[in-house]
Amino acid sequence: MSDVTDGSKDFSGFEQEKDNIDKPSILCVDDEVFILHALRRQLRSLGDIYIEKSCLSALELIKSQTFDIIITDMKLPDMTGAEFLAEVNGLELDDMPECLLITGYSDSDSLESAINTGLVQRFLNKPWKQNELIVAVQDLLQKRKLKQENRKLSLEIHQRNQQLNSTNKRLTRAQALVDKYVLSANINADGRIAHVSTAFSELTGFSSYDLVGETHKVLCEQDTPSDVLKYMYSTLMNGNAWSGEIIARSKDNTVIYVDASIEPETDGTDKLLGFTGFYQDITDKKRIELLSVTDQLTGIYNRRKLELELEHELSRANRYENSLTLIVIDIDLFKQVNDTYGHQVGDKVLVSVANLIKDNIRRSDILACWGGEEFIIMSTQTALAGALTLAEKVRGLLASCKMDVVGTITASFGVAEYRQNESTESLFKRADTLLYKAKEAGRNRVEGESLSLDEKNHLDG
Repeated sequence: MSDVTDGSKDFSGFEQEKDNIDKPSILCVDDEVFILHALRRQLRSLGDIYIEKSCLSALELIKSQTFDIIITDMKLPDMTGAEFLAEVNGLELDDMPECLLITGYSDSDSLESAINTGLVQRFLNKPWKQNELIVAVQDLLQKRKLKQENRKLSLEIHQRNQQLNSTNKRLTRAQALVDKYVLSANINADGRIAHVSTAFSELTGFSSYDLVGETHKVLCEQDTPSDVLKYMYSTLMNGNAWSGEIIARSKDNTVIYVDASIEPETDGTDKLLGFTGFYQDITDKKRIELLSVTDQLTGIYNRRKLELELEHELSRANRYENSLTLIVIDIDLFKQVNDTYGHQVGDKVLVSVANLIKDNIRRSDILACWGGEEFIIMSTQTALAGALTLAEKVRGLLASCKMDVVGTITASFGVAEYRQNESTESLFKRADTLLYKAKEAGRNRVEGESLSLDEKNHLDG
């Protein structure tokens, strides 16, 4: 048990109620007293701080009290931080806390495993900066708040559905409630909208007058992948129900995510009359999901998202023999930018480079921050020649761009095309090798594997 008592709340065999039930509770677990001192001092403005020096005593406390956030060291005497969080997860608490792991030693496998299994939402390296710690905890508190609000909304939806069931005998009233609370649409056999509920109109901002007679294009053609739409049409026209996610746009161009369930309607003789769709707004849920796959600084995808997308696309490439290329990008002499102008200027450079790349690739390309000053573009349905053209385009645009404070920034590029049944590691290794080749050749270059004569002629043309 910690001997830190200066303002912190130390528990050993007794319980203490919080003065303010709305104030977040944060449990810190570490075997070093000075670490607990630092955490208590830096976080006390954010909530009630509880401390434990061992994982076993912390687990007993967690069984009897609800915490919003658990902060734990990676290396503890009785178990690792990852093992401790696995034990917490095994308690199957009704309200699982958010978890922040602080590590002062290299254990990338355990850390990666904890992150990939969802045990850890954030991590910090020792020594940390106070502002980094506060930002991390505030982000976790906001994430927890969003989860709680989402559960509250789900409960409200469930309660409303119960109300609809209880008023089933009063058809007129039930229809009014459905129209008010349920997102629904009736579509003719020719694909044109015949009717939408009031809830549907309120969500999208389009009135019934705006939508009746129109096709889906007014709502979802811009953002929903074309292969999803094609599969939906094929399924429905074959007389089968379809369910899935649709990305729509409201009248004010706001992106809306809906979980759709659409069923064909027939006249009893298999003659298609139209379709009826019911929808659930999952925009908040998708935004939460987006936070977990987005790089906080640049706003583009993070490494985890790229790995997930790459695994999916490699499977498709193997199955359908599609082309796929990786473009690895590393900003030249970026350390000098940080050393000369400071990390704030360096961060602005990273954001500017990410935006420039994002604005000059296709919607189907995946751009991610791989780490530090390194970015990766995954181009699907793209052979080596096309990827080299894209890389050269981005390189030229970047080299000709004058950035505030630092002036000209250049980058080096390594471009590798996927080979059938190749491992992810092999593809990355080839792209990295080409990147280093570009660095060694003087930087501000694009290096790719050799093209065939036809590919060279096509590229030159």
